[in-house]
Amino acid sequence: IDEDGINEVLVLGPVIDKEYPVTKNSDLFCYNYKKELVWSFSFSDTVKSQIEKLKPYYYIQTMLDTLTLINKKVLLVSACNRSSFSSAIVSVDLKNGKQIGESLWNSGFIMDGFIKDFDDGQQELVFAGFNNGYEEICVGAVKVNQLQGSMPSTDNYLILNKPKANLEFYILLPNTDYNKFLNLRNASFNVGDLYDNTKENAFYIRVTQARLHSQGVVIFQFSYDLKKADITIVSDLRVLRDSLVAHGKLSLPYTDTPEYKKILKDQIRYWNGEKFVTAEQYFKINAAQ
Repeated sequence: IDEDGINEVLVLGPVIDKEYPVTKNSDLFCYNYKKELVWSFSFSDTVKSQIEKLKPYYYIQTMLDTLTLINKKVLLVSACNRSSFSSAIVSVDLKNGKQIGESLWNSGFIMDGFIKDFDDGQQELVFAGFNNGYEEICVGAVKVNQLQGSMPSTDNYLILNKPKANLEFYILLPNTDYNKFLNLRNASFNVGDLYDNTKENAFYIRVTQARLHSQGVVIFQFSYDLKKADITIVSDLRVLRDSLVAHGKLSLPYTDTPEYKKILKDQIRYWNGEKFVTAEQYFKINAAQ
């Protein structure tokens, strides 16, 4: 971080070491090669929605990616509320551990992300998380110099008194009927399930539609321009759901079929700046612009 040719180490979470006491509530730590604490960082901010004033207690969920921004080495992190649904994408100066600029807010936890240049010469952060208002997984992108404002949600969950975020895109991924059969609030995914597939000029996310992460996976893949969306059904979900279809507990079609994939694809919704729309409506609007 200081151009001396020797790397520092970034650590997430509480460090249990009596020799190196840290500031209370800190969640991100930078150590040098001598095991000396260079800086620690914690995030705290007060925001509210229609349903509650959110307590200003956050933990750093994920180190998303690093970049150079305005001649500064920057770490992007996601900070998640310890007791409720809000999260923020935050820029941290790697030199001193201070926050840079504003925060980008989401009504649900942001879990994963990576920096990408979609061939326009500008870097974007591609991210994935949860939208608690819509109870679906979200995937989005924002230019790294536009990390401010509030991302879309339902009226009750929208973060108030923040400008509308200037997003490159924001997509909601559907829950399957199998997920609903299990009475799960929404699908899930883990850190590391969002991938940049450079060979196919696409990104994809592995989404779990069951209680166990190893079961019930649907892979949603999008071309960089979003015009092509593909769905892959992993075998465990096919076995689990097809058994229920065969016993009349879920409706046809069977799972790993073009018909079922089309049902899922048709439920993907895209934010057009004002509301969520279908792919057909989204690309029709963009073509007109």
